[in-house]
Amino acid sequence: MSTQKIFACHKMIRSKDAAFMHQHQIMAETHPISPDQKEIWIKKKLIGEAQEVSSAKTHAKSLSELIDVQESIFALLDLWEISHDGFTKMCQEKRNLRGCYTNGVFLTSVTVNTDNPHYAHYKDHPEKFTPVS
Repeated sequence: MSTQKIFACHKMIRSKDAAFMHQHQIMAETHPISPDQKEIWIKKKLIGEAQEVSSAKTHAKSLSELIDVQESIFALLDLWEISHDGFTKMCQEKRNLRGCYTNGVFLTSVTVNTDNPHYAHYKDHPEKFTPVS
C-alpha cells in the first residue's frame, strides 16, 4: 500500500520542472517569485549550483552542474537586460586585462605597504586575505 509523503522544497526551479513532475504523478505546489525577489533567488540558485559543481564526484556530474551554473548566469543576464553576446565580450575583455585561471597559479601571500593605493582591497576583505602581521 502506497502512502503519500510531502517534502518541503524552498527553491527556484526551471520553467519546465513543474510540468515534468506533473507528468510523473508528482504534485508540485508552486507560485511565481515576485519581481523584487527574483534576483535574490537567482543568486541563491547560482551559489547552490556552484556548490554542486564543487562536490561532484565525476566529470560528467561536474559538467551537468556547470550547465546549471551557466543557466543561472543567463537568468541574471536576462534580468539585467544584458545580452549573452555582450556578456561574452565583457568576459573576453576581462580575460585580456587580467588573464585566466587555466595556468594554475596559486597565491600564498602578499606583502603590501599601508600607503599603497591597493592596500584597502586586501584589508577590507579578510574573508579572502587573512592578516598575518
